[in-house]
Amino acid sequence: MLSTIIVLLACVGGKSGSELDTVTDSVYRGETGTGGGETGEDTGFLRDTGLPDSDSSIAVDDSGPGTSDTSSGDDTSPEDTSPVVDTGVVDKETGITGKDSGGEWDTGEVEDTGEIEDTGEVAEEYPASSDVYTVLSVGGSVSCGIDDIYNLRCWGDDSYDQITDIPAGMFAAVGAGSYHVCAITVDGEIECWGRAYEGQTDSPEGDGYVQVVSGDYHSCALSGDGQVSCWGVDDEDSYDEGQVTDTPTEGEFIQVSVNGYHSCALDSDQYVQCWGGMSSSLSVPPEIQFSNIVSASTDVCGIDLDGYVQCWGSDFDGASTPPEVSLLSLGAGTYHMCGVMDSMEVTCWGYDELVEISPPEQLFGTVDGGSFHNCGIREDDSLVQCWGSDYYGQSTPP
Repeated sequence: MLSTIIVLLACVGGKSGSELDTVTDSVYRGETGTGGGETGEDTGFLRDTGLPDSDSSIAVDDSGPGTSDTSSGDDTSPEDTSPVVDTGVVDKETGITGKDSGGEWDTGEVEDTGEIEDTGEVAEEYPASSDVYTVLSVGGSVSCGIDDIYNLRCWGDDSYDQITDIPAGMFAAVGAGSYHVCAITVDGEIECWGRAYEGQTDSPEGDGYVQVVSGDYHSCALSGDGQVSCWGVDDEDSYDEGQVTDTPTEGEFIQVSVNGYHSCALDSDQYVQCWGGMSSSLSVPPEIQFSNIVSASTDVCGIDLDGYVQCWGSDFDGASTPPEVSLLSLGAGTYHMCGVMDSMEVTCWGYDELVEISPPEQLFGTVDGGSFHNCGIREDDSLVQCWGSDYYGQSTPP
């Protein structure tokens, strides 16, 4: 027996369930009267006790299981089969728990409508791109950079779809050539696009590559185990200069550099080897050690172990005549060079048709050059800033 406050919903003698009020007494839960004297199965419904309700005058029989009565003596009224469900909600009129505010019994079940509730909260989204650059490469009239979340973006000349055909994915390195671009994915695979007539986009398969550079009509890459691979022009009559077939196959290398029709690489002992179509002045580098090398179209420069620049080649318009200052890094254009000094300021020398060797008063961490423009990653905020020709938009980063 339970001594509790319950809700009795019934429709007896023409009275509706809304006329019922609180009934306080001992109540049995388990056997339900059927009005015909038969003992019912335990269904969890309210049992008729025979006690009269003070307000509704409904008599409740307490004579025994299965027997029901009302004050009218009419035994034909429909039985209340409403289940009692304790939801913890208190009805304001009756003070009884179990009924929701709409007068319906709260079963505790939530209907699945298939609709998503709009809470007004916006989920945090991973940014599609960033203005903070970590890698930069400039070639011809194209500039490319990789931001700090591995997105690759290029801007400038799109005559061979160098901008339009940028592949999707995450990238770790990029090398922009005159009319094509090659890049290395975060998985170490090479992808190339742009002008493809001379085979410069036919990159080797496989992974494990750590550096890629592009010239006019060929590209080279360095693998993680120090091997150099090159592809592109080598068999055409007008370009048969050996820039691919003469790639060194012995030794290990730590850097590769290309431009025009020649290539150079820095071996594990930090000495330079060069090959391909070039003048005799380019083919014989100085026998000193370097920490970094870059190639212009007809000249090559490197930073020696004391931090000063040594150059060799045709010295077109002074491209092989660097200033006598210590440099941290180098970048090469077609006929000019630029470097970042210890003060993080940029100095440039060589051909200066469109003020490409006149850098802005800004501190840079790295710099690189194209045909008639340069770009650098600024030291203070890692944004890209360019100067020189902007005919194709190559000096206007996105």
